[in-house]
Amino acid sequence: MKKKSTNLPLRIQRKICSVKTRPVFLNWCIAASVVGVQAESLIEQIGWEGAPTRIIIAVGLVLVSLLTIMAVLYLRMRHNMKKDQSDVSNRLFNELCTKSDLYPSEVRKLQQLLTHEVITFPHTIFQSAALFERCVDAEIRLLLLGTSDPESLADDEKTIATIRKKLGYSYLPLEHPLLSTRNLEIGQVVTVFTLKNTAPLIQRAVVISNKETGFRIEYDTEKDGPFQILAGQEIKLAFARQGDGVYGVQVEIAGADDATIDCLHTLDFRRNQMRQYARIELNLPIRVRPVPAQKTGVTEAFPQHVDAKLCDISGGGLSFIYEKPFVPGDDILMHFSLSTGKFSAIPGRILRVNLQEGKTTTWYRHHIQFIDIAPQHRDRIIKYIFEKQRQINQMR
Repeated sequence: MKKKSTNLPLRIQRKICSVKTRPVFLNWCIAASVVGVQAESLIEQIGWEGAPTRIIIAVGLVLVSLLTIMAVLYLRMRHNMKKDQSDVSNRLFNELCTKSDLYPSEVRKLQQLLTHEVITFPHTIFQSAALFERCVDAEIRLLLLGTSDPESLADDEKTIATIRKKLGYSYLPLEHPLLSTRNLEIGQVVTVFTLKNTAPLIQRAVVISNKETGFRIEYDTEKDGPFQILAGQEIKLAFARQGDGVYGVQVEIAGADDATIDCLHTLDFRRNQMRQYARIELNLPIRVRPVPAQKTGVTEAFPQHVDAKLCDISGGGLSFIYEKPFVPGDDILMHFSLSTGKFSAIPGRILRVNLQEGKTTTWYRHHIQFIDIAPQHRDRIIKYIFEKQRQINQMR
């Protein structure tokens, strides 16, 4: 049977065939483009030039209204979020006050201290020794400038000292640098300089008292002789803190007599760290194996070992406590674990041994220097120290 012939031109027939064989999706795209062109031409025909002014104003007002509503909703959401965070912080503040056994008068004083800093979350003063020191320093300076009643000043000083003790800021551990001269320990030896002379004015003075309003140093008049030091004069103090660093501080004199100098507190320090590597305190188990003297420098050690307590560690060494003393100069192998991995057969040498006496028992603290430690082991130890320091700083 013959096919029915068509009278359409060959060009049209080929176009129809191409449409039939073209994918459906492509046909949709072509149709959409045609509609878009028609819509665009329609908009061009209408144009904004012929639109009434009231329509343009109405559209503008609608857009402004929508943007205003979005901004208000965003600001309200931020306000609610901050309010929720503030409520949580206030609740934590009250809970920590209760946990620290603060009396109502001490809570009020602590709230007053917080007014000296722009603090969004008040509970952070329980976590930051630096924040506490800044607040106390501002409060004491204000009291010294404004109060004329010694009894009132003494009461405030006593209250702040009690708060310091209950919050655990009376003593900073050796691995934490000093934040204020209020952190100076009784018995700390200092050297006194004038602002102009590099030679020491007083070679050896000792901190004999440290209160919230100021601290007092005492010196031997027979060795250094009495000096004419006036209130308001400034001096420089230099001292070394064991296991920490060398400090230089400039303080103002509040008063002096023949053998003592009263100084006002400051937060301004210059510190040079003593150690090549940072050191942190720990309380972890460690296994120690002595190395025979004739086999020093090899990995083989005595089969016997002791289990001790790891006290601190740095990239250059560590210290551990054991009930019996090792001999300084002996070599040992150490096995311990940190969050950055396990450390086996780490060679070390005993530098010194210190006796530590408790109420019922006696320990010996051994200070160890790493000997020929592998670089990857040292890097893992330093990485662990940095992580712990970052965690400690976040808690403050």
